Amino acid sequence: MSRAPIAFSHRDIALRILRYLDEHPDARDTVNGVIEWWLLEQCIREEKGKVLETLREMVAQGVLLEHRRKNAEEQFSINREKRDQIRDLLT
Repeated sequence: MSRAPIAFSHRDIALRILRYLDEHPDARDTVNGVIEWWLLEQCIREEKGKVLETLREMVAQGVLLEHRRKNAEEQFSINREKRDQIRDLLT
């Protein structure tokens, strides 16, 4: 599995920074903090639906297991019985 690069225009980055600062008007950080906390947080929030959909597809394929407990969010873990198959996918 290769990772596709995420490419944002200067305008996209500026809007994300302004959106974060509008929600957190007292925020102040370094460039690394802006990347890790301000921008990454928004990307994760925006992509949560896709991540959940992907996790559920992986459960359906049998490579992940889904664990549900009362009054708690579902949790996901590797299906140890499929480790050889998973390693094949990773190479």
